[in-house]
Amino acid sequence: MSSIDHQVLIKGLVDDMQKNGIEVPFAEMEGYKEPKLIRDHKPDVIGWDPTKEMHYLGMVVSPDELKSDYTEKRIDELSGMMMGQGVSYGERIPLYIGVPRECSKRVEEKIEKTGLTERGNIHPLEVGD
Repeated sequence: MSSIDHQVLIKGLVDDMQKNGIEVPFAEMEGYKEPKLIRDHKPDVIGWDPTKEMHYLGMVVSPDELKSDYTEKRIDELSGMMMGQGVSYGERIPLYIGVPRECSKRVEEKIEKTGLTERGNIHPLEVGD
């Protein structure tokens, strides 16, 4: 995936979060602060809902990245995060996975295969063109 494609997917995630009332202070794109490392992995987008006092994480995945063990570990780790304070204390932080249209079915299958569906906080999202 070229960096331009990557940027298109990240912009799609940012736009979707903002459209749903989520503030986006961190995104791996120009005009935003760089997301911070969370344990061993860095999300592409970090959002915040001040009403729910809830963080939102976003990552983008290309068709090639879907095949990698690294992507599976990244999904596992980021989807395992829970709120440590505020009114959403103890709730799992939602993880949005931005994928090109041709990958949406495959990312859902990967999540199911890894047994992470039970967490209930992983949301594949078609973004980009």
